[in-house]
Amino acid sequence: MSEDINVQMAALAEKYLTEQKFSSAEVVLQKILQSDSEHARANELLAYLLSARGELDLAFKYLSTACSSPDCSYQALYNLGNYFLANQKYLESADYISRSLKKGGNFFEGLHDLGLTYIGLKKFGEAAQYLRSALDLNPDSFEALNNLGAALRNLGELSESLKYLDAAIKIKSDDAGAWLNKGVTLDTMGDFGAALHSYDRALQITPSYLEAICNKANTMKCMGRYEEAEVLYIEALELSPQDADSHYNHAHLCLLNGDFKLGWEKFEARWHSTDAPAYLPGTTPLLTSIDHLNDKKILVWAEQGLGDTIQFCRYIVLLRNLGARVTLLVQPALIELLKNLEGVEKIEGEHINCATGCDFQIPMMSLPLLFKTNLSSIPVNIPYICADLEKTRHWNKRTSQKKKLKVGLVWSGGFRKDLPALWSVNNRRNIPFAQIAPLQHIEDVDFYSLQKGEPAESEFLVEGHKFWTRKNLINLTHDLHDFSDTAALIANLDLIITVDTSTAHLAAAMGKPVWILNRFDACWRWLNGRIDSPWYPTVRLYNQVNSGDWTEVMRQVAFDLRELVAKPPDNRT
Repeated sequence: MSEDINVQMAALAEKYLTEQKFSSAEVVLQKILQSDSEHARANELLAYLLSARGELDLAFKYLSTACSSPDCSYQALYNLGNYFLANQKYLESADYISRSLKKGGNFFEGLHDLGLTYIGLKKFGEAAQYLRSALDLNPDSFEALNNLGAALRNLGELSESLKYLDAAIKIKSDDAGAWLNKGVTLDTMGDFGAALHSYDRALQITPSYLEAICNKANTMKCMGRYEEAEVLYIEALELSPQDADSHYNHAHLCLLNGDFKLGWEKFEARWHSTDAPAYLPGTTPLLTSIDHLNDKKILVWAEQGLGDTIQFCRYIVLLRNLGARVTLLVQPALIELLKNLEGVEKIEGEHINCATGCDFQIPMMSLPLLFKTNLSSIPVNIPYICADLEKTRHWNKRTSQKKKLKVGLVWSGGFRKDLPALWSVNNRRNIPFAQIAPLQHIEDVDFYSLQKGEPAESEFLVEGHKFWTRKNLINLTHDLHDFSDTAALIANLDLIITVDTSTAHLAAAMGKPVWILNRFDACWRWLNGRIDSPWYPTVRLYNQVNSGDWTEVMRQVAFDLRELVAKPPDNRT
C-alpha cells in the first residue's frame, strides 16, 4: 500500500479507537503493518490499544518500534519515557522524555515527568528546574507543587520546600502524601513537633499509611520518645512485614536500646532500604558462618562512613584468629592508617576487582551479626589502631615544648552536600565554635584543633579569632593530610574532646581518653542512657539534656576539665 493510503488507514484506526471499536482498529492497524512493519503511527496506535487491553509487554514492544522511527510523534516518545519512569528506569526515561520535549516543544506533562525522572536519578537541581518550568505552564498543579517541594528539600532549600508544599496542600488538603512530604521537610528542619502534626494529618486521611507511620516513629526516636517509637515500628511491620525501611529504622532503635540480637538481624535490611549503601558487585559468596575458615581468603569491605570503618575493623583480627586470610577493602583515606592493622594480609582502596581469588566476602558492618555480638561480647582489645612511629616522633618534636595538658578539639563533623537527608542530624550533632570557645579560659591547658572538613575548617580560619582570643589554641590541621597524620598527632595529646565524628572513633580505638559531646538523639553506637561506651573503655559521654542545648554539656565539660588539670600528671586518667 502507498504511504497516502497508510496515512488514511491510520486515521481510520484512530477514529475507531476514539469510538472504542478496538477490534476494528486492530484489524486496520495490522493491515498497515503487513505492508510496512516499521510504520510509526500504526505501531504507536497498536501499542495504545494493547495497553488498554492490559497486554503491557506487547504494547511496549510496538511503542519501542514506533519510537525507533524518525517519523514517530512526540507523544510516542513521551509515553515510552513515561513507561520507563513507571518502571524506575530513569536514564531511559530521561532520554525519551527529553527527545519528546525537543520534538514537540514544552508541554506540562513532559516537563513534570522529566522532573520526576531527575528526582529518581537524585539530580535534584535538574528536577527543580523542570518542575518550575511545568509550573510556569500550570501554576495550580498540585502534583508539580508537591514534587517541587520534595526536590527543593533535597537541595537543602527548606523554606522554599515548605512554601511549595503548603501551596500544594492549599489546593488539595486531603492528600496524605503531601502532608507526609511536609512532615519530612519539617523533620529536616529539626522542627519535630510540627513534623509530628503533619504525619498525624497524613494518618487521619490514610490510617494505614506505612511511610507516615515509619516517619513518625523516626521522629519519636529523635525526640527520645523511644517506647512510642517502638510501638509505631511494630505497627508498621504488622502492616508490611517485609518492608526494608521499617526493619532498618527499627534496627537502629533496637541497637540503641542494647538489643543487639534483634538489632543486628534487622540491620541487614539496609541493603533493601530506600537509601541502601552501594553493594560490592561480583559473585563471590557471602560469608555466613565462622566455621571452617582455616586458610580461607576473605574479603572484608567498608560500606559506609569513615567512623564506621574505624569502629568495626576491630573484627578483622577475630577472622585471622580463626585461620582466615583477610583482604581489607577500605576508603582510600584510611589505607595508610590501617595498613598494619592486626589480622590484615592485604589492604586495598575502593575498586571492584579485589574479590577475585577470594573464597568469601562480607560487608564490614555485617561482622557483628556474623560473630553474634552482644553487649558482653564486644571485642574491646584496645588499642587496635596504632599511629605510625615515625610520624608520631615528628609530631612529638612539634608538640613536646608545650608542657601543659594537651587537649584536641573537634566541634563539627561537617556536612555531606550529597546527603541532604543527614543535614538535620549534622546540625544537631555539631557545636557552634562560639559555644566551645569558653574552654580557652581554663588555665594550664593547650588546645589543638583537630577540626577537618567543611564548612567548619574554613569558618575557623576566617572567624575563629573572634571567639578564641587567647593564644592557647594551636591549629596544625594544614599538615594533617590523612588519618595516619591525625593519629600521629593524637598520639601526642592527653585528651580528645569531640562531637560524634570519625575522629572520636579514631582516638578511642587508639586508647586515648575521649570526651564525646553527644547530641540528645544519640547515635545507636553510644546506646541509650549511658555515660560510658562498651565499644571503647576510654570514652566518656556528655549527653545533651535537652535537644539542641549544649549549655549543660559544656558546663560539665569545663568543670571536669578543670578537675583534670588540678590532678597530678600521673593521675590524669
